[in-house]
Amino acid sequence: PRQADVSTPEAARETRGAVAEADARSRRLEEQLAAFESDAGSRAQQLADEIAERATSPRLDSSRDAEQTAREVARSTIDEPAQALTTQPFLSVEAALRVLA
Repeated sequence: PRQADVSTPEAARETRGAVAEADARSRRLEEQLAAFESDAGSRAQQLADEIAERATSPRLDSSRDAEQTAREVARSTIDEPAQALTTQPFLSVEAALRVLA
């Protein structure tokens, strides 16, 4: 409550009731916040797991595989630079051209 009036028994009861109501609202908010935090944490973990699953790539077993992959990345960077910037770590066009050279 904004004011605590205990000047009379009736005012004290009203103040006590207002404090109890504020306390109950505070507890409900804390419970809602805890539920929100739990849900958000679960959802964040789920999204992190999904991203980790998508981010894994097959291991390159030979230098020939590595060279082919480098050429494909370089070609896609040159052909679609906007797409490349949104889907892979920054790779400059100059570096892509060096791979293709």
